[in-house]
Amino acid sequence: MVNAHDVIRAALGWMDTPYRHQGRLKGVAVDCAGLVVKVAHELGISDYDKIDYPRDPVGAELLVICDSLMDQVAVADAEHGMVLVMRFARDPQHLGFLQIENGEQFLIHAFSLPGKVVRHRIDRRWSRRIVRAYKLREVSYG
Repeated sequence: MVNAHDVIRAALGWMDTPYRHQGRLKGVAVDCAGLVVKVAHELGISDYDKIDYPRDPVGAELLVICDSLMDQVAVADAEHGMVLVMRFARDPQHLGFLQIENGEQFLIHAFSLPGKVVRHRIDRRWSRRIVRAYKLREVSYG
């Protein structure tokens, strides 16, 4: 069975891949949803993909899709390798992976501002953006 460390290892394999909306090719282009989708594909735990979505999801569309594909957990109970859903404005619109290392929390995500897949500490500003956490099905946590 795939474990949380496998998830993070796969996500880190996408580091520095340029950001592009609806991108899906490692080293060439990926967006935040594409990173989650392609990591799941690499690990053989899902074949789901959807590429006909706007840059800024409307309403709860992103949450509906996440609810149908993953198992929600309380944000406070999120563990290493789980998927975090964030919002920058009103509606949830961003995804990334939670990495916990030596008691510190990091976010691995494809982010438009630096223009690539990055890893950084989850500070207070990022923590306030997190609205949901999800377990990938077929992954062993803990």
